[in-house]
Amino acid sequence: VRDNTGSTDAQRALAGTARSLGWEESQIIVIDEDLGRSGSSSERRTGWHRLQMMVAAKQVGAVFVLTISRLSRQVLDFELFRMLAAANGTLLHTDGRLVDPADSNDTIVSQISAMVAHFENRKRTEIMSQARKILAKQGVVVSPLPVGWVETPGGGYDYDPAVKDTIDMIINIF
Repeated sequence: VRDNTGSTDAQRALAGTARSLGWEESQIIVIDEDLGRSGSSSERRTGWHRLQMMVAAKQVGAVFVLTISRLSRQVLDFELFRMLAAANGTLLHTDGRLVDPADSNDTIVSQISAMVAHFENRKRTEIMSQARKILAKQGVVVSPLPVGWVETPGGGYDYDPAVKDTIDMIINIF
């Protein structure tokens, strides 16, 4: 999020899309506190929870996202949100078009999009896990070193000299 701002900029630009469709500036709220948090889970996504509460309170006319996967990459989470939006008259703007979550035609397209996002997320996770295992079998470190360890100039690993005595003392005591 900090270094690759293109996606963030594109998502924030959706406020302009809302304005172009007639929403007043005072009606537009940008919820971006979940940037950098995975859509793989709704846990710890305070913006996601706040959005759901606002939709349930009928405070939201439309939700603007680049793609369904920006809301959630879990089919169940998305479907529960879609049903909530349908029950409260909230439209979705995704993939460049307005979607009525209460309309049967829009529902099936949205559900398929959510399933594809879920599938892509699982495949990406599998591929990353396989790549880490291959690297680990080759002796490549695939996770951060534990606290108190450093990489040596020769490419090996050893205790950090600044804390080695303390680590030795803890090991000897316990």
